[in-house]
Parts: sequence; C-alpha cells; structure tokens
Amino acid sequence: MTTFREIYLWINRYTEDAQSQYRGRKSHLTLSTQALLNQTHALVNEHRVSEVWSMVSRLTDLCNCESYSVNERAEIFLECGFIVSGLGSSFDAAEHFDKAASNYICLHNMSIAFWGKGLNLWRMIEEHQNAIVAWRLAMDAFSDCCETTKKEIDTLRGEGKT
Repeated sequence: MTTFREIYLWINRYTEDAQSQYRGRKSHLTLSTQALLNQTHALVNEHRVSEVWSMVSRLTDLCNCESYSVNERAEIFLECGFIVSGLGSSFDAAEHFDKAASNYICLHNMSIAFWGKGLNLWRMIEEHQNAIVAWRLAMDAFSDCCETTKKEIDTLRGEGKT
C-alpha cells in the first residue's frame, strides 16, 4: 500500500499552473504560512502534542481568511492532515484531507488528498467502506487529470483538431 511519505512527495509535482511549474515552485504556501508549519513540525519533533494541536487549529483558522488563495487553503489542510495523522488521529486527519480535496483545483493534488483521506479512514475498521469511496474518488480525479493532460498534449501536437 502507498505510504503517507510517498504521497507527500507527489504533492505539487505536477500542477495545472504552468507558470508556477516553470518557475520551479513546489508549494502554494506563503512564507508566513510555511513558517507556521515549520514551527508546527518542530513541535511535533519535540513531542509537544497539545501545542501541535493548537498550531493546527491556528493554521486551519487561516483557511477562513479570504485573502488566502484556494490552493494555499488546500495545501494548509493537506499539511494539517499529514500532521494530525502522525499524531494518530485518523478521523481528524481524514477530515483535513477531505477539506484539502474540496479546495484543490488541480486534479492531481485533489487525487492525492482523497488518497490520504482513504488511508486514514482505512485505519478505522468501521470506516473501510468510506475509505474505498475516497480511493475511488482519488482514482477518478487522477483519471480525469490524465485525460485532461492527454488532450492538452494532443492539442499541442496538432492531433486534437477535428
């Protein structure tokens, strides 16, 4: 089964924002948000769990600010999902991954968020059916992403003309 570490490496690898990809940008997070996440990861490493939960709450509160882009909100939820999953709270992690998926525009990243949701739901016996649904949503989003990419390539090659 695919691990969280593997999933994390895939995020933002392919983006529908060609300009962002062209500049080599790997994240939609602002420097201030990235600083908060770095602080949160440091707290995780120091096993300061109550403070981690406080930081996760602060980070998700940021998602209510309209000044944040949809992609940044999605990435915040995704990062919080990874953090909370590491704390062993599969249900909360699944909720964060679900919010990430509902905010992502990029189908590739959306499929990763659904996959993370499924992995966390699978940890709970009573949620296996919902895990399978999340994985199907991930596969559908990824298939749509592949189909969109194929059409774009065909168009660029001149094969998409009718």
